[in-house]
Amino acid sequence: MNFYFTSAQQAWKNEIEQFLRTEVTDELLAEMYAHEKCEAGPLERSFEQKVIDRNWNKIDVAKELGGLEMTEMEKYIFNRSINRVEAPYYVSSITSMVINAISKFGTERNRIQFLPLILDGKMTFGLGYSEPSAGTDLANLRTTAVREGDEWVINGTKTWNTVGHRVTHQWLLARTGDVEGRHQTLSMFLVPMSAEGISITPIHTWGQHTVNEIFFENVRIPINHLIGNENDGWRIVNFALNLERITIGDASISERMLEEAIDFAQQTKEMGEPLIENPVIAAKLVEAEIAVEICSLLCYEAISKLEDGQDVSVDAAIVKVYGSELRANIAALSMDIFGASGQLHSTDEDAPLRGFAEHQYRIAPFYRFGGGTNEVQRNIIAQRGLQLARR
Repeated sequence: MNFYFTSAQQAWKNEIEQFLRTEVTDELLAEMYAHEKCEAGPLERSFEQKVIDRNWNKIDVAKELGGLEMTEMEKYIFNRSINRVEAPYYVSSITSMVINAISKFGTERNRIQFLPLILDGKMTFGLGYSEPSAGTDLANLRTTAVREGDEWVINGTKTWNTVGHRVTHQWLLARTGDVEGRHQTLSMFLVPMSAEGISITPIHTWGQHTVNEIFFENVRIPINHLIGNENDGWRIVNFALNLERITIGDASISERMLEEAIDFAQQTKEMGEPLIENPVIAAKLVEAEIAVEICSLLCYEAISKLEDGQDVSVDAAIVKVYGSELRANIAALSMDIFGASGQLHSTDEDAPLRGFAEHQYRIAPFYRFGGGTNEVQRNIIAQRGLQLARR
């Protein structure tokens, strides 16, 4: 195993990081928090346009479509760098996932009709997966799509829908057959948010992250908005979820929090001694450093397997569980090290590290259930990875 990037990969990483150092400013991050519940602000839109101008919204798109056609590792290097500085790229990352899925599973008509619009930035997406009674058990979803002539008629409810209030379309998983068929009667659709019969109720979480409940009442969409084949949605959604879970479990945020906590402990004194000299704190920081390294290696292993064309469903589940739990643990450790001031919000000028760890502490539950709850991921690991019996 080679633990180092190639010269080309390192140059790519350096290019991204140089761009981010210049463009991800305190003003941009402040605007993101202020505008999180509504549309993107002008600085966020400017940032996204600069990404588009560099063709970085097409890093995984085939060259014949005007993309960069980068490897899985190069894509991961990009996503990891973006995640580490909390750059505003969530909508674009979903769009990238949709491009991959349509390219791999879509019909020729799907590719001709939708890919040019997506690549030009005219279509953006929220993930219409979870429902009030079917999040943990996604194959139990009840939203239906019924064929009527040249249209599909959609009825149901989706919940925990991130950015649903800011996008043009839903990447929607719906039932096209008997509910007893579970995963065998699910299909994937593109649903315009402008369609009649759609209503949205925002859900504001403790972590300052807005999700939505979206209601579909006799929503009619053209027949060709079915992606791929009817009843092939489960295969499509699992392909997309593997990529999402690796991204959620990525160690970059944990790594950044840990680095800043170590720096704080080195610079801050208690009873005349740097906090880093406290043996309890030092031991916890060492344990956290080891855990971050393990998480990084798990991510790189999953990406390497994906690049080789292997099934990474178990690897993605492992990364998602380990990485999301690690992020929560390091946020809690950082709060302990900062003391009472660690509870201050980012808007308070006395907040350590601009309230970064405090925000990560509040948003931690989102990462535990986003992309599939950690309890379900543990079942995947047990049953598919360890071949344990279902109970």
